[in-house]
Amino acid sequence: MDSSPVVALDLGTIFSGYAFWTNKEPHQTMTGDWSKPTQTPKKEDIKIPKTRTALLLNFNDELDAFGRDAVEKFLENLSDECDSKFRYFDHFRMQLYEKEV
Repeated sequence: MDSSPVVALDLGTIFSGYAFWTNKEPHQTMTGDWSKPTQTPKKEDIKIPKTRTALLLNFNDELDAFGRDAVEKFLENLSDECDSKFRYFDHFRMQLYEKEV
């Protein structure tokens, strides 16, 4: 039996996520977990299935970070030289609607 996964990507204006399914476990759909580990895990800690739709590229236009990691890294590195180190994109999905196809 073929075990190719089915993958779903949700690229949203503010938040993005993913999920996948395989026929090896047909009654289970796995989703992304974007939560960060805490120092003291608690029973009530919740899984975060989506992250910010934010993208951070380095000076070579290569992916440096995505999601909350991109936001945090960009904010940590804000300075006069930041523009030359990174290119930060947030809420970029809406710009796709402004283009005629």
